[in-house]
Amino acid sequence: MLLDINVTKILLQLVESTCDYNPYLDGKDRLIVKLDKAIYGLQQSAKLWNGTATKSLSSLGYQQSTVDECIFRNENGFIILYVDDLLMLHKNEEMNNRIIITLSELFTITKTSKGDGNYSYLGMNIKIENMTVKFSMKQFVNMIIHDYGCLTQFSSSATTTLFNTESIPKTCSDEERKKFHTFTAKLLYLCNRIRPDLSLAISYLTTRVTCPTKEDLIKVNRVIGYLMKTRHYELSFNIEPTSRLEVFIDASFAVHQDGKSQSGMIIKFCGATVHWKSNKQGLVSKSSTESELIALSDFCTIVIELNDFLSELGLTNECPIIYQDNESVLKLIKNNNFSHRTRHLKARSAFVGEMGLNGKILLQKLSATLMLADVMNKVLVGKLFRVFVAKIMGHEVTAADGTDLRERVDVNARDMRN
Repeated sequence: MLLDINVTKILLQLVESTCDYNPYLDGKDRLIVKLDKAIYGLQQSAKLWNGTATKSLSSLGYQQSTVDECIFRNENGFIILYVDDLLMLHKNEEMNNRIIITLSELFTITKTSKGDGNYSYLGMNIKIENMTVKFSMKQFVNMIIHDYGCLTQFSSSATTTLFNTESIPKTCSDEERKKFHTFTAKLLYLCNRIRPDLSLAISYLTTRVTCPTKEDLIKVNRVIGYLMKTRHYELSFNIEPTSRLEVFIDASFAVHQDGKSQSGMIIKFCGATVHWKSNKQGLVSKSSTESELIALSDFCTIVIELNDFLSELGLTNECPIIYQDNESVLKLIKNNNFSHRTRHLKARSAFVGEMGLNGKILLQKLSATLMLADVMNKVLVGKLFRVFVAKIMGHEVTAADGTDLRERVDVNARDMRN
């Protein structure tokens, strides 16, 4: 059940302030005054609303998660708080109705919606059927395609020239820059919700919003063309009987023009993809081993936090398995033996090794041909891209593509064009 609370009608007294807000002009004919009431958009309003919502839900017997402070739970279910949108998941409808009545006495509720296996939340459509949960955003996807006006369909979100830049770039007009920024932001929202297959391309495009070129326009057009071909894609949770996180972490060495590498991660739980990440590394690495170690050490914190959250909910009591395909990284962590050439890797290696010794993670070697995180840090096309995306999105692998990932698929010119 979804509740939409009208925060703008909640007028809260401002808490004590150490600043002097006496009315004055700042020299630009702007009057700054002290407010008696909190209004929507004021800097303190978010904190005041969160504090009020937390206090109210706690008074109803809900315990706030120590890992994710927007999750509240008791023995009967959960309440998820996203600004003023509440998603309630309880064992029975009677409990939902009782909470609505109580919250109505405290807040102005503008909208409530119930679903019989079909729900809508934050633009996502959630369908629960048997042991499968499917997430889609068809209306949002169709809006992007319609507003952009793309006519050409593509079979992958990027080409192998994704990270390339022209030596003499052709600048965009103000209108083109605005369009690029707008649609990159919309694609980022979609990607973060239900489309991990867009992550690599969007991760790169977000680094170009301040000064996009004509070449960048072609790249965003490619993403939307791929979206047009795959507008029916859903993120499916096909529940499997496993009780620990499975994590795939990988990196591509020096793929960016400034020499920096790209990190990628896929996290699965009960066979379903529950988290993903693709980002440009913040520093230049001097080898593929170093780039892999940077990705592993940076993402370890996210993995441990997510596992702590699942443990708090009682969904797992096992440490996550992190799959790594770089033998050199595993040897560095295991042996803890550094020469003058690898001494700069010591701190990151020691951190990952300590997490392993403390039982926080379990590192395991995985063949490079099975590394699902490749979709997050390498430009894949053709059969290999389709198979990996199907595995990540929870789709059935077609008979034409096959299910055996142990053999690398050669990328030919036809695959690259498509």
